[in-house]
Amino acid sequence: MVCLSGEFDADTIHVFREVLAAIGSSTRLVVDLTGVTFADSSLLHALLDARHRIVLAGPLPRRFHRLLDRSGTMRQFATAPEADASAAARACGR
Repeated sequence: MVCLSGEFDADTIHVFREVLAAIGSSTRLVVDLTGVTFADSSLLHALLDARHRIVLAGPLPRRFHRLLDRSGTMRQFATAPEADASAAARACGR
């Protein structure tokens, strides 16, 4: 489980990429984006790079959902069923 919060852009995305690298590429991850207050294409690109091993837990922030929708990438991601998303919320302290 990776709980993201705050802003993710070209200046901050390295933190998420470092976490992904430290965890290793063979581990399947649930990524909770609920705490993300801003995301540009930098986060989208990092998620796309890791899409084969991540599941997005929701609900997705409205702005990020719109970014996925407008970029046509929503279908590239697996999403957690609502029960799993609730578990993710508890794990992330929400």
